[in-house]
Amino acid sequence: MSIAGAASASADDFDPPLAAVEARVGHGVAVGGGSGQFNVRSSALTFSALGEVAIRDTPWTSILLGGMFEGGDRSTAGVIGGVRVRPESLPVRASLGLIAILTPVTALGPVATAGYCSVRGLRFCLDVEASAFVVGDDLPERKIAAQLQLVLGVGFDLD
Repeated sequence: MSIAGAASASADDFDPPLAAVEARVGHGVAVGGGSGQFNVRSSALTFSALGEVAIRDTPWTSILLGGMFEGGDRSTAGVIGGVRVRPESLPVRASLGLIAILTPVTALGPVATAGYCSVRGLRFCLDVEASAFVVGDDLPERKIAAQLQLVLGVGFDLD
């Protein structure tokens, strides 16, 4: 079998899950403004657990919901929710939703993710995730904070 045939066979064997859970860890860069200055720094190490349930099969669409925790010198906890879409017969995915930091401070904004997951057994995933916090009591007045992270995940299907 040719390499192209092998790649095609693995993509054709991919079936998105009806329901799944995933543990994730991410790290990257954070940007923000405070005291009138723009700064770039290493983002907090982020841990999250997500669940997803399929709601449509063409294109494969799921609802996501989960919790998150940021470690480091300022630990926070919150929730993530959104919609994930997977193109037919490909082990790639994209999602769009909201992220809310709820304690000990508040921040809310959009989050977008795109990535790839292995197709057999225990799934290993690699995503790029961007989030922007636009409202909350932890933001300087008239400023936003954003981060871009590389996220590693391990998931399995519940169906």
